[in-house]
Amino acid sequence: MSKRILSVLFVLLFLTVLTVPASANMEEPPFFNILVTNAPDDLTITFITQHDVEVELRPLTRAWESYFRLYYSEIPRAYEELGFRDTSHSFIGSDGELLETSRLRLTSPSNGLNVTVDAPYTHMKYYNGLAKINLDPASGTVTFDTTYMPVRNVLLVLLRVSVTLVTEGIIFFLMRYRTRRSWLVFLGANLVTQTILNITLTGYMPEPLGYWEFGYAFGEVLIFLAEAIVFALLLREQPKIKAVLTAVIANAFSLSLGIALFTYLPM
Repeated sequence: MSKRILSVLFVLLFLTVLTVPASANMEEPPFFNILVTNAPDDLTITFITQHDVEVELRPLTRAWESYFRLYYSEIPRAYEELGFRDTSHSFIGSDGELLETSRLRLTSPSNGLNVTVDAPYTHMKYYNGLAKINLDPASGTVTFDTTYMPVRNVLLVLLRVSVTLVTEGIIFFLMRYRTRRSWLVFLGANLVTQTILNITLTGYMPEPLGYWEFGYAFGEVLIFLAEAIVFALLLREQPKIKAVLTAVIANAFSLSLGIALFTYLPM
């Protein structure tokens, strides 16, 4: 056996001996967001379980939205800190009944606000749940807004589609496509693929599809293939190989920009 093979085997054995346990999560853990209108600067929201275990939501801002976030993984941790033995519940999905009797306490010392309401269970049993609260600090009135989500979803879809069309349109133009037919093919292909993709991403995703990034990545792969095929079959202005290359380059640019924007924009 050569010295090179022995060296490789020795390195592999050495790495095996040195392995240590590790815990990691590629994506954000499951969470629940609450948007609050008229929120005072000192507003705090506390999640209270049926066992009176409390977890304070984290105030966060993403683009034009400010909200409070509850990571579900913090609930069993709070149970453990109080000495509860059974902390195996996921608190979502099949174990979602544990949330049915949960409450939210909203407090604001500057406004003398201290009000407790039932948590919006129907919104909390998903990986990426979202609810909107209309708050009147003066009267202490708290209501859940059921009309905001459709408007929000439409605006976010229009934003994502517009960014995609502009980005890919620039690439399409730089690849010297000029005729009306070519641009109609471009618009038709993109509107169909982006509509399907955004319908998939919009709204709540049940367990285990909560990580929207997985659905987004899989959808983008299908879009790469679909648009490459459509461009090759329907575009006449340039050679087929250039049509395929245009689809690949345009989608690569829009994918990169989309990933960058999703880091800062609401989902």
